[in-house]
Formats: sequence, C-alpha cells, structure tokens
Amino acid sequence: MNSEREQLLLPLTQHWNPRQSIITDEEGNRLPDLLLIARSTAGEQPGKIIAALENVVRELDPEFRRDRIITGASLRKNSMNDFLKQSAIAGVAGGVILMLSALGIYGVVGLMVAARTREIAVRVALGASPARVIRMILFDVLKLSTPGIGVGLLLAAAFIRLNGENMGISLSNVEKLAYVVGAAIAILVAVLASLGPARRAASVLPMVAMRSE
Repeated sequence: MNSEREQLLLPLTQHWNPRQSIITDEEGNRLPDLLLIARSTAGEQPGKIIAALENVVRELDPEFRRDRIITGASLRKNSMNDFLKQSAIAGVAGGVILMLSALGIYGVVGLMVAARTREIAVRVALGASPARVIRMILFDVLKLSTPGIGVGLLLAAAFIRLNGENMGISLSNVEKLAYVVGAAIAILVAVLASLGPARRAASVLPMVAMRSE
C-alpha cells in the first residue's frame, strides 16, 4: 500500500528471465519460474477458482502446495495488517512521549507557581479572581509551549519531505490537517497538564502566603 510496484505482463513464450533462478525438468531442460494471475467473475467465491487452479496444477505437479495460491483479498489484508501494526507501534510511542511531556510540563508549571507564590498572593489580595489567576498561568504555559510546538512542526514537515517514502502511506490532501490536529493535541496536553498547578495557584490565601515569606 505504501509503495508503487510497476508490473509487466508477458506472454508465456516471453516469460523466462535469465536473472531468475533456473528450474529444470527431469531431462535437464530449463523451465521458467512462472507466476500466473487469474481473475474470477464478479460475485464468484474465491474458493471455487482456487480449487479449479489447484486441480489443474496438480495434474502437472503432484507436489504442488495449496499455500502457493494467493488471493488478492489476502494480499490486501496482509498489507493492511502491516500498516495497522506499524501505526499501532507509532501510536504507542507517541502516547509515551505525550505522557512524558505532560509530566514535564506539570513539574515545570508546579515549580513556576511555587516560585511566584508571593506575586500570586499579592494579585489575589488586590482583587484578582481565581479564574483570572488560572488564565494567567495557562497563558504563560502557552507562551512557553507554542514555540516548541512550532519548531516541532517544522522539523516534522522537513523530515517527511526528506524521508517520506519510508514513513508509510502518504497523507496527500490531509497532510496539512494532520499537522493542525497534532499541534492542537500537543497544546491540549500542555493545558491539561498545567491545570493542577494553576488551580493550586488560584487557591493561594494571601495572608498564609505572605506569612510563609
């Protein structure tokens, strides 16, 4: 699914290719390594044509194995399974990275709130509401995280441009949307990770904070 495979169909008399492995019969005559492609009629069960092909081939080669007959549905399924497996691995890795990022943001914002306890207490004493304090903390988090997300998007776009053929199926028309969704998820994770410290900052009591200083 993620690579273009050009194919050339040749008549049987022109099929042999000397670069392929050479198979000989009992008399030592060269035989081509032949691949046959058959198409069934619309709506016909795959098992029917598989059984017909197997019966014909076994007349020429009694040792023929049934597993050498491959259907288009199985090829498509195997390709999808490989793609889904790679996507699952990438998704798990991305989830771990997001979790570690959230823990890092939580620690940084907690340290920032602890260092600004006196400032926050003064703001609350002057009439700042808890909602305003939370908005202030979240705005500071966005100021810190947005440049990093922007740099990450640029690096991701450059990496895909340089090594896109090894990155799975091309996103084509939805690639820009994927960048926007990825950036939105990163910002959402940053905001959610900083909500706890922001709520603690909003609950600071001015007298207690000033006394502790």
